[in-house]
Amino acid sequence: MLDFPTLILDNFQNTNYEMPFVVANHSTMKIGGAFSLGLFPKEQEECIAIIDFLKRYEIRYTILGRCSNVIKRDDFSFAVAIKTDKMDKIILRDNILSVDSGASVSALLSFCVNNNVGGLEFLSNIPASVGGLIYMNGGVNGESISEKVLKVKVYDVERNSILNLSAEECLFEYRKSIFQNSNYIILNADLKIQSSHYLDIIEKINHFKSKRDKQPKGLSLGCIFKNAPENFAGELIDKCGLKGLKFGGATVSKKHANFIVNDGTATLQDVSRLIDYIKLTVLKKHGVLLEEEVKYI
Repeated sequence: MLDFPTLILDNFQNTNYEMPFVVANHSTMKIGGAFSLGLFPKEQEECIAIIDFLKRYEIRYTILGRCSNVIKRDDFSFAVAIKTDKMDKIILRDNILSVDSGASVSALLSFCVNNNVGGLEFLSNIPASVGGLIYMNGGVNGESISEKVLKVKVYDVERNSILNLSAEECLFEYRKSIFQNSNYIILNADLKIQSSHYLDIIEKINHFKSKRDKQPKGLSLGCIFKNAPENFAGELIDKCGLKGLKFGGATVSKKHANFIVNDGTATLQDVSRLIDYIKLTVLKKHGVLLEEEVKYI
């Protein structure tokens, strides 16, 4: 059997890695099994080189951001996790913010404060990478990242080519984008911004942060379900009397019914059982089939 971790590390000796790569150690919910190897490219070119290498040797891989919206089975996968944390460059030029996919929202907003850049304050406290936000068309308070996207630089794995997609070509919808059903790897994005005084930016960030501070604390993946048309998922779950429902170490938050919180002992099986029970109960009582916002690996 091919010893692919050694083969990879021999060819990418300057790339940071973890072996094995345990998703639970990186997940905001602290659940998830392991990959044989985790790689942390620092540059876009390095990331592309790794992907091409894995493709050449038919080695399976998964791209991960901040692991704040993904669930992996509690098993061991003979595959590679490519984690984009270290691809975090942020450059301001000509009133456009160029941001690499691995940059965190917190780093992005710190850059905005330090450079008097406004317009992105609504993202405050979202524990995601910019690439993850674009992949999910994430957002909060009625605003989404798609409203700020000018273009997205991607690597087309199938054609071995770099493309620059306009916002329209990204096919953004509510919590959807072209990236969820394509061979595109998000490398970088150009975002719309506006000049603003840093004190005004801080005030707006604190305003949005105060709203999110009302959400449940603890180990979670944020909102589990997308809002249904004309219905908030959390309200539907609450009306079913499911707040506080507990399977193993996973509990429906008493503070916000669209959050599932890990008490520190939850397994993926606990979370999955709870998700399935919630979906079935809401469907029976309200005739609405909830759709998960979180993504399964």
